[in-house]
Amino acid sequence: MGGRAEPLAQALYNHAVRARPSSGAILAAMPDLALAATYLITWVSPQAFGASPMRYLTLVMLMEFISIHSSAVLGAVVYRPGPPRRKALAIVGLGAFYTLFVASTRSRSANGGPSWPSGG
Repeated sequence: MGGRAEPLAQALYNHAVRARPSSGAILAAMPDLALAATYLITWVSPQAFGASPMRYLTLVMLMEFISIHSSAVLGAVVYRPGPPRRKALAIVGLGAFYTLFVASTRSRSANGGPSWPSGG
């Protein structure tokens, strides 16, 4: 095996390790950095921003989980073999489930309840 593939892999690795991010990439990462800093400050000192950021940050994490989870599940439905009608029905059903889940979570959070869908 090996041969030409190993030097190419090494060259790509060296380029990736030595490459410097562009100013556009750094600028695009700023919102993520700000959010990460907010989570870190809230973790270290939960009352640093008052009481409400805990609810908002919990809700953000839950919405991000739902977004990532639903995209993976819906992608699996789209790319699996099967008749298009069955796929469409599965997408509509899953979409209804995720919509219900988000609506339930959002209404509990807006009413002062916990930001997660289980319990009281």
